[in-house]
Amino acid sequence: MTTETIQEKIERSRTELLDLSLRNPLVNYRLLRAKGVESSECDAGEIFRALVHDHRLMRFTDAESKSTAANVIPTMEPPDQLDRRLIKTFRDANTIIQE
Repeated sequence: MTTETIQEKIERSRTELLDLSLRNPLVNYRLLRAKGVESSECDAGEIFRALVHDHRLMRFTDAESKSTAANVIPTMEPPDQLDRRLIKTFRDANTIIQE
């Protein structure tokens, strides 16, 4: 009989709940036709720092905008598709989080 501490039981339960496989869309993200946004002109580390550490608000701009402000994430999406893709991505992410 093993004597497992409460902390060890919590840790074991936590790892059993995590799905780190490729089936988890939060771990295995890929750009799809209807959702997601791609940006090749930004530094992911800088965006993470701005959002998480600095608590700055940022916004996406479409392919036709030439804005280079510090709070802008440029995308390759045409203006008519950018909002649609962002809304679809937002809704799918909320569904995944709720599940």
